[in-house]
Amino acid sequence: MINFDNHFIRLMTETFIIGIIPDNTFGPVARPLIINKTENKGFFPIEAQLNELNYSRYEAYLNDHQKNIFNIAREYSDKQLYKLFGNKKHQTPKEFFRAVKQEDVEKRIRPYIERKHSRLVDELRKTDIEVYFKDKYQFINKTNQIEVMKEQAKTIFNIDKQTNETRYHLSINQSGRDIHLLDKPYWILSHDPCRMIIDNALYSFEDIDAKKLEPFFKKDYIIVPKKFEKKWFESFALPNIKKFRVNPKGFDIETLIPKKKAILTLTYDLSYRSALLLSFRYNNEHFYANKGQENKVILEAQDDRYKFFKIIRDKNWEDKKVALLRKKGLENYLNSFFSLPKNKNGHLVRENFLFDLIDWLKKHKPELEKEGFTIQQKLNEKTYSLEEIQLQTTIEEKQDWFDIKAKVTIGNYSFPFIKFKKYILQGIREIQLPSGEYALLPEEWFSYYADLFKFGKIEGNNLLINKYHFKLLEQSMDKFNHQYLDRLKDLSEDFQKEEIAVPEELSPILRSYQLQGYQWMYLLSKHCFGGCLADDMGLGKTVQTLTMLLNLKKSGTKTRLPEKEKAYNRQLSLFDNVNTPEEEQESTENEENGEAVTPTSLIVMPTSLIHNWQEEIRKFTPQLSFYKFTGMNRTREPEELYAYDIILTTYGIVRNDYGLLKQIHFHYLILDESQYIKNPSSKIYNAVNELNSKHKFVLTGTPIENSLSDLWAQLNFLNKGILGSYGFFKNEFLQPIEKNKDQHQEAKLRAIIDPFILRRTKYQVEPELPEKMEQVIYCEMTEEQESCYETEKSKIRNIILENLDNMEEQPTMKILEGLSTLRQVANHPVMVDQDYKGDSGKFEEITAYLQNLISENHKVLVFSSYKKHLRLLEDFFQPQGWSYSILTGETSNREKVVSGFQNNEHNKIFLIQIKAGGFGLNLTAADYVLILDPWWNPAVEEQAINRAHRIGQDKNVMVYRFISANTVEEKILRLQSKKARLAETFITPNEAMKQLTRDQIVELFS
Repeated sequence: MINFDNHFIRLMTETFIIGIIPDNTFGPVARPLIINKTENKGFFPIEAQLNELNYSRYEAYLNDHQKNIFNIAREYSDKQLYKLFGNKKHQTPKEFFRAVKQEDVEKRIRPYIERKHSRLVDELRKTDIEVYFKDKYQFINKTNQIEVMKEQAKTIFNIDKQTNETRYHLSINQSGRDIHLLDKPYWILSHDPCRMIIDNALYSFEDIDAKKLEPFFKKDYIIVPKKFEKKWFESFALPNIKKFRVNPKGFDIETLIPKKKAILTLTYDLSYRSALLLSFRYNNEHFYANKGQENKVILEAQDDRYKFFKIIRDKNWEDKKVALLRKKGLENYLNSFFSLPKNKNGHLVRENFLFDLIDWLKKHKPELEKEGFTIQQKLNEKTYSLEEIQLQTTIEEKQDWFDIKAKVTIGNYSFPFIKFKKYILQGIREIQLPSGEYALLPEEWFSYYADLFKFGKIEGNNLLINKYHFKLLEQSMDKFNHQYLDRLKDLSEDFQKEEIAVPEELSPILRSYQLQGYQWMYLLSKHCFGGCLADDMGLGKTVQTLTMLLNLKKSGTKTRLPEKEKAYNRQLSLFDNVNTPEEEQESTENEENGEAVTPTSLIVMPTSLIHNWQEEIRKFTPQLSFYKFTGMNRTREPEELYAYDIILTTYGIVRNDYGLLKQIHFHYLILDESQYIKNPSSKIYNAVNELNSKHKFVLTGTPIENSLSDLWAQLNFLNKGILGSYGFFKNEFLQPIEKNKDQHQEAKLRAIIDPFILRRTKYQVEPELPEKMEQVIYCEMTEEQESCYETEKSKIRNIILENLDNMEEQPTMKILEGLSTLRQVANHPVMVDQDYKGDSGKFEEITAYLQNLISENHKVLVFSSYKKHLRLLEDFFQPQGWSYSILTGETSNREKVVSGFQNNEHNKIFLIQIKAGGFGLNLTAADYVLILDPWWNPAVEEQAINRAHRIGQDKNVMVYRFISANTVEEKILRLQSKKARLAETFITPNEAMKQLTRDQIVELFS
């Protein structure tokens, strides 16, 4: 307990102080001491001078300031001085301190100690640590305490200009009290910055070296003789008046209120990087922001009279200018320089600093000038115009074009906008003005207007933009208000804004999406645009097109025949393959003096679709007359085709007869399965482009089969030049999108083509579809196939007819065998003749449909009565790399095969022999069913369809029956519609065949 009390008393009495100790070698040195304040006498005993050996004993009782001061003092301890300046190989510490040269002390050691003293004094000013003089005794006299001045002292120059001489002396001002130095005792702890003990007070100076003060401790003033006076005022007084407070006598110092100006200069920084330099001008004096002296002094000397004018910088005003630039987004660096913001990694956001700074200056110039800034440029050779670039635009609407008249104004200069085409397309922002200055084109121009120049045409000083590029114009001219553009928005936004009449005959038939498709086609025609109707297979592209053609006829639209055709007599009875109800009445109503007639439209398609179009016209629009421009007996007189509403022909015929067809001025030119023209170098593509029409449309379920180049050919046919030349399209869109996945170019392409392509998938319109939709696809046989069919039919017919008259019983088996042979030839002649080398129209049509369905990601059930037919399809699939399943009467692992189709998303096709798969299977993964050679028993066929159309199916099912036109297949379908009992004929064929009359049998084989 006693030991604890003694320790506690010791803690209360031991005090950390700084002792100023005179050293004969190094001058006055500040040392940390521990004194004991318990003695009630005129002195305090020194318990210890702190050093590295005893520091640990006291460390726990020292505060942070005391520890910092000790660490500073330790840096100039005897041990450290020896370590830094001694010759340790040849000297001991004692020898070093005994032999150290005064020259080394003055040049090296004392300056080092003074630098540490400066830091130590600055730390003392933050604390209440006491400072004392220490003499040679081991105690501290209380009367030797030194007062530490917390505030910095200021130097005062006292200058007295007299008649014959000028006198000056220095004094100091501490906290408002002037202190004269003459005869005062002083000790210098640090010369520069000055830390000096004067008359038991420790002063700190930031504005003067101790050497300038020293003379005035010994004399009252310094005399400047008259003959040196002018030079002294210029070289000595002037700089000191700038820096110090001066008490003048015999001359004046006037503080001016100058005119101030902030100057922002576009120049280069110390790293030769573009930057903005901020400076300030006070009258004619120049200062850089955040650096330099706080004032400027100007001397006016006349005879022996001197007057100083002092300009004091307005730091508050300058700081506001700096803050304004920061507020406008600039960053301040290297005192006076400003640049654009940096990112998180410390790099400038953009690479082209100069252009970015010019853009920034142009944007903020009006406000900067309003705030009093003057903007200058100091670059090597170029000067940039900071005038805003104005673009004045007027747009006139022509029949097919927008005529853009645009003028660019830069200051006092005006230029046609088209003069900037090269700059915008090549990405050049700098242009030289007639004055020699350079202007920077607005950066947004390159994204706004590059496409206009790419797709537009220059005529004089005007830029012509085709109307089908209205989307590009809409994006570029964001402030351009034009009624035509507003109307065109209907094409891409809502084409039901305008009331569009629907032929009353078709109004109840059209589903809402089909009505919308018809209205879209109508609006495109109204604006003289071509369009691509790209609905999924089975959604009724044909009926939408026929609605448009029927509306054309019912609207009473007329066209004037070319001069050559006016005398043509519209007599129709010369042609065998004509379907022209009401033709005589139509001829009377639609012509006036043989000059105006109902327009004729041309529909071009693959040969296999001729029959389908013919049937669809008969079914939906019997009011429309049509002519099949096919076969060897087709007319060679172009004017005769004006007699019909619709001309049906094939791509092959157009390729061969385009010379004849291009003489006709069609109203609509429509291409079905338009992927046939996807190759722009093909004869078919060139042929259809030779034809003349007012409007163009294409129909396809797969506008893009392999590449974007497919799209270019079809859209260029519809709206010539919409995607530029093929070479331009390849460089601008095809390669960037297909190779580089360029989303910007993809979005641009989509913006251009969207108004002209309408595509609805089956999944989008499923609520409007029946659960099961059925359609017959009529397939034209190839010439070789037709020849083979006719040969087989003739053989079979002769055999049947011979036996009919000679046999007591009807030849049931021979009839069935004959029907089976003809059905196989109708599928593909190779099924009955292995040496057959030709093609099959039906097989080509089936494979084309399958390609479309696979590309649209559908799953398909394919039914045939014949394994041979399915094997032919297998042979076709394998080079394509398609996954498929097959089920025939020979298949043993039925469950595995079914699961492989149902559960494998990559397996899109299931080939099924109809007798093997007509029942007992659940194939709801499929949403399309193809019946390749319809089974004449509807019940069997229905069972096959129900493999997909059954409980668990969440998609609408599309059923397609493929029939070879002008074959026994078509005739049996017609007989079915006439005689319902014929459906029973082949259920029990041996019995039912006996019930067929001779005429019915002959009809089957006729």
